[in-house]
Amino acid sequence: MIKETCAPPNVRYETLKQIVHIVQTNNAVCRAFGISTDPAGLKSVMARVIDPLPLVYKDANGHR
Repeated sequence: MIKETCAPPNVRYETLKQIVHIVQTNNAVCRAFGISTDPAGLKSVMARVIDPLPLVYKDANGHR
């Protein structure tokens, strides 16, 4: 699962476009489950990158 979620943004974008195309081409399985997509395609959302929290490792005695 880690390998799937660590894909670069361009690879993830292309994968999503393929999934949307499959659903939009009236895939029988998607129709059977009532799955559909917006014909306009993918949406953009406002977001921000959160700075990572500081991480300090300590040994068994509590030393850094």
